[in-house]
Amino acid sequence: MKLENKNIKKIIKTSEDFTNTFKDGVESVKEGFYSLKSIGKSLESMGKMFIALFKILGWLFKFIVYILSEVLNPFNLFKDLYSGFVALPRVLINVIVRIVVTFSKYIVDKLLNPIMNKIFGWDIKNEQSKGDKEKKCYKADEGKVPMSVILSTIVLPPLGVFMRFGLRRWMDIFIAGGLSILYYFPGLIYALVLIYTH
Repeated sequence: MKLENKNIKKIIKTSEDFTNTFKDGVESVKEGFYSLKSIGKSLESMGKMFIALFKILGWLFKFIVYILSEVLNPFNLFKDLYSGFVALPRVLINVIVRIVVTFSKYIVDKLLNPIMNKIFGWDIKNEQSKGDKEKKCYKADEGKVPMSVILSTIVLPPLGVFMRFGLRRWMDIFIAGGLSILYYFPGLIYALVLIYTH
């Protein structure tokens, strides 16, 4: 009987060892499964990282190709330099012309404006009480044509007709313009006849 007890104890111990081994195996399978799950997540994030890295490298490659083909391309560089050198004199001439025009306008406004105002009949009158400037026109004597209208008619006959009659005689302005196109003198004569007879 002692032999049977020993065998039973041995069997029980073996079954306990098997059970423990089985439990350990199940636990290690569980751990392996969880570790496989985390390994899968790690592999997925590594894949995303590699995809992002390849995208960055692709963009970097495109950028380097752009720099080499467009920016550092000697043909484009010479073309840009040539267009810059061609545009530079044009810009300088434009600046000089603007300076001359601005200076000329200033000179004309300061020197010739008072003379032209006297010829064309405009005067600037300062009112001391209001402190502002008011334009007034010098009237010609009754029955006389103002000097400004005569000078304007000589320079441009339709302008003289317009200054004398305004737009109410628009047909006469067109006739004076048409006759002025025909060698100037017919328009001048027509405009002077209109001004002095009406």
